[in-house]
Amino acid sequence: MIKRILHTFYFIVVAIISLAQQNNVVIPEDQKMTRLLFILDASGSMQNLWDGKPRMNIAKEILLEIAQKFEGNPKVKVGLRVYGHQYPDNCQDSKLEVGFSSSSLSYIERKLGEVRPRGTTPISYALEKSAGDFPKDANSRNIVILITDGLESCNQDPCAVSLALQKKNIFLKPFIIGLGLGIEGEEAFKCMGTFYNVTNAATFKSVFKAIVDRTLSNTTVKVDLLDIYKKPTETDVNMTFYDAFSKTSKYNYYHTFDFKGQSDRLSIDPVLDYNLTIHTTPPVINNKLKIKAGEDNVIKVDAPQGYLKLKFATVNQNIDDKVKSLIRRSGNAKTVDVLDMNIEKKYLVGKYEVEFLTLPRIILKNVSIDQNKTTTLQVPPPGLLTVLKNYIIGSIFVKQGNKLEEIYQMNESATRETIALQPGKYKIIARAKYAKTAEATIEKEFEIKSGSSLSIKL
Repeated sequence: MIKRILHTFYFIVVAIISLAQQNNVVIPEDQKMTRLLFILDASGSMQNLWDGKPRMNIAKEILLEIAQKFEGNPKVKVGLRVYGHQYPDNCQDSKLEVGFSSSSLSYIERKLGEVRPRGTTPISYALEKSAGDFPKDANSRNIVILITDGLESCNQDPCAVSLALQKKNIFLKPFIIGLGLGIEGEEAFKCMGTFYNVTNAATFKSVFKAIVDRTLSNTTVKVDLLDIYKKPTETDVNMTFYDAFSKTSKYNYYHTFDFKGQSDRLSIDPVLDYNLTIHTTPPVINNKLKIKAGEDNVIKVDAPQGYLKLKFATVNQNIDDKVKSLIRRSGNAKTVDVLDMNIEKKYLVGKYEVEFLTLPRIILKNVSIDQNKTTTLQVPPPGLLTVLKNYIIGSIFVKQGNKLEEIYQMNESATRETIALQPGKYKIIARAKYAKTAEATIEKEFEIKSGSSLSIKL
């Protein structure tokens, strides 16, 4: 009986995983395979002494000690790429010495024993070639840790290569450990990834361990969307986490509350810094968020919202679905939304300008959207004007003070036009298309009432 239950449970789990993959469901970070690629500098300068020992010897010892921690771990596969070790002076000197495996320690140890510093520093080339080291697997995390005691020496741009590969999702933002590079190294490598400068073996080991801990720690993020009372009551809105370095989209989550009524916790990779966009209307943007590895992070975002609804004073099914309105923040010319009539929609709390795309247009300023309340705006329903004509050019004008404002230009090839106009007084100014004198212009004044129809023959 127990075997049958376990057998059934196994197939349920397989079915769920298969369904998630088919529908592109996000796999939590702690369930993904992590591939760690160590890229080791074996240029000639690595023979220089550090704490009385060659830098290469120190790097080998610490790298082996770190790699040993993952031996046999099915969730972590380690690989080793080396550059500057095959030729005295060659800008294409880089090789994947050990491919990814959960049991790669003995291979790494053997290869490190064979490596001798001798060449130059083709960092860009090594990075570029590393793109082929990682298998194509959307459900893995690819991490690069570069160890170097020098800068790029082959007239290439490692920052450009790194950024291009990150945008292609080949690997996440790399970690660079500079051995005694100081300010010069920081300036050269900060555009490539996260740079650490170490000045002795003890610091090197400490930084290396911290990077690995950050890479593999179980990290969660909770986003609290705050109302005007600073309470996390807002929900049901999409959130996009962008890699702050490469500007690429990394996560999309629709905010919700868990069974305890709290903002649901998300599994977010702590390797990256993020720009967060809350897709309210208008959106709320938080840049350069730093996620603390191994912790339950809480991000608080002010996103108080209320509702706006637009309608005509009386229902007219022939018109309601044809009129739209432009929504802008008060004092800002940028349109934040286009809203249909009789649709209730959420907006951030604040003052807005609403422009109904009626004829003529109706603009309402300083419209207030309040927390959890619905602001309803209504305008008079239009009337219908039908213009019968033949080879006539002309326009409809409305009087604004002492001036005439053109609100509609008639279609000169149409013999019949029906136009929805707001209640008010108007004037048609037109003439026969082929008339040879401007004095053939005619003027007709008329008045439109809500819900009524009027026919004019020109």
